[in-house]
This record gives sequence, structure tokens and C-alpha cells, in this order.
Amino acid sequence: MKKAAIFVEGQTERIFIEWMLDQLVKSNRLYVEAKRLFGSKKGFGRIVLQARERANPNAEFYVLIVDSGGESSVVSDLNDQYQSLVAANHSVIIALRDVAPNFEYEDRQTLQAAIEQVVASTPVKPLIVLATMETEAWFIAECSHFKKLNPGLNIGVANTVLGIDVTNDDIEQVPRPSISLQEIYATVGLTWDKSETGVKRTVNLLDLTELELAAGSRVVSLAPLLEVLRGFMS
Repeated sequence: MKKAAIFVEGQTERIFIEWMLDQLVKSNRLYVEAKRLFGSKKGFGRIVLQARERANPNAEFYVLIVDSGGESSVVSDLNDQYQSLVAANHSVIIALRDVAPNFEYEDRQTLQAAIEQVVASTPVKPLIVLATMETEAWFIAECSHFKKLNPGLNIGVANTVLGIDVTNDDIEQVPRPSISLQEIYATVGLTWDKSETGVKRTVNLLDLTELELAAGSRVVSLAPLLEVLRGFMS
């Protein structure tokens, strides 16, 4: 069984990763375990606040998803578990976090370099994915989902709200995509929220083919994640 571990900053990313895995491989070939960590490293340390499992002992691929409960804990949680993951033969290790709100677009390369300096990397080099500026940029770039959500939503509405052409322009330069997504949805009386129900409502309307096209130029931070996961599932 091939094994991967993916550390994410929150529920939105965890749901998105689970959805992506289901698009890439049939569920009968997949074993997914998701954990949410909580607490400081001081005192009682990090504890598993919530865990869920889609067990499949006959699966070809096992994926552990760790929700670190905030962008600042993603890399440290990866480092804490790195040796045990390597010992358990995880061949792919990924860290996924947003650039915003604590860094600007111009800071992304500096942030990437800083993380790569401190993250454990031998013998398995983790993939560091910085969703620029937030994971919601990927949802905006997959603009076919708007009309699926509500017939009154379309590309023209998104273009007007953002002041750009979402089908051609670089979505990663939108400063706070989560706020922009809320503004787009609000034009038809809907909301974007990070509840499990709210995130799944949007994610389940996404189209992987459209996302892959967007990753070529409009949300390039998504491309390495897609490439590595496709390679892992091959």
C-alpha cells in the first residue's frame, strides 16, 4: 500500500483534499484517515481533537490528512510527525497552507524559502504548497461552479465584483479570496462560510478538469499539488 501524509491548515483544505482524492482515484482503491489537532506544544501538548476514517484494508493508497487548526502549526506538526511517517513508509508528505493573512503576495517566495529551511527533508522531501493568497482563490478560478450554485451567478458577476477577468487573469493576485468569494455569493443572497456544510456545498460543485486548466496560468500554486497527487496515485 502506497502511503501519503498531507498537513493542512484547516477544515476548508481538508475537505478540498478529500474531494480531490475522490476525483483522482476510485474510492475502493483509497483509504483516508483525517485527524484534527488541537492545543499548544507546551503543557499537555498537541492532542487529536477529532478523527475520522474511511477504512479500506484492501486499498492501494493510504492518505493521512492532518488538520493543524491554523497556518502557523502546519510545518511544526509535520516536523513533529516526520520521523514516524518516514518509518511507516510514507513516500509523499505535503504541507498546505495559505499565504494570507499574515503575508503579502510579494512575500510568497520568501515564505516558501523560510519554510523549506526549517522543514525536515531527509530522506523524504516534503512538498510545500502555499495557496496564493488563500485556498479560495482556487474556487474562484474554477468559475464554472458559480452557475451550478445559483443560476444568477455567472462569470460576469465575478468579473464585476473583482474588477478582473476571472477566466484569464491571475486570481492569485486577489488579496483576500475568501472575502471576494463571499462578495460574489452575496450578489444572489448566498454566503461563503467555513462551516463543513458551507465548504462542501462549494467543493462538491467543482470540476477537476477545469481546476487543472486554471492551474496552468491563473492559480499556479495549485499545479504542484495536482502533479504530486497524480503521481502518487499512478
